[in-house]
Amino acid sequence: MSDVLRQAPRSVNFVTEGISAVDVMPSESLSRFAPVDIDFYLRRYPDVGDAGVDPTDHYLIAGRREGRLPRDEAEILRASQLVDENYYFINGPDVHASGLSAVDHYINHGWAEYRRPNAYFDGRWYRDRYAPPDSMSPLCHYLVQGEALGYRPSLYFDPDWYRTAYGIAAQESPLRHYLENRRDRRVSPLPLFDISFYVTTYAAELGRARDIFAHYLTVGAAREFDPSPWFSATQYRQTQMVGKPPPPGAPDEVMRNPLLHFLYSFVILAGR
Repeated sequence: MSDVLRQAPRSVNFVTEGISAVDVMPSESLSRFAPVDIDFYLRRYPDVGDAGVDPTDHYLIAGRREGRLPRDEAEILRASQLVDENYYFINGPDVHASGLSAVDHYINHGWAEYRRPNAYFDGRWYRDRYAPPDSMSPLCHYLVQGEALGYRPSLYFDPDWYRTAYGIAAQESPLRHYLENRRDRRVSPLPLFDISFYVTTYAAELGRARDIFAHYLTVGAAREFDPSPWFSATQYRQTQMVGKPPPPGAPDEVMRNPLLHFLYSFVILAGR
């Protein structure tokens, strides 16, 4: 493994995530996309009003843990801007026939069909890994709870590392920031993907590509492009992938991509 990881700089921390359950989260962790709508909460959960409990207090102390919604789910998703309408329609042409908006379709049908609301949120991954309640979509759970806990929206986005690396404020969404800025060729979704190195090394191959990590996923990995100067894709494939069974429960894309294979095998399965 030392030949594969060529002297990674100390600033790259491969131990990026803990997934221990948190029963009570502080009020500061409330997503700006989902403050408690008191009228909605009392209407949706009349037992709270019957008990004479303040809706915000109830949500913070018990409701969030119980899988209750702080406000209408469609409002949460629209405010987050994490449902990429163009992406959703392009990857689901049947949505047009339904007459529903991307947000409404995702809430009523899409998440249960494992459709992605954007390129970097994988609902199947999220549900398998974190087991959110069925009372809301996986994306909604990520917004009201998961992101604050450092849950990954997909194998290849690390919100805790991203928040620290790019100085994202506590009330801001790292995933939203990345989606809004990824085409600037300056931000990376992972510590092991050195975007400056990749853009410089493979400039002739990139052409007009704007989402550089997407280029790596769709083109670079298959051509053994290195994601950073300290990760040898060719050596990793030869020593860790060729002739070896896939890691238990690995998504199909893991066996096609040395970087994702490393992340899944040595970070995710190791519980780090």
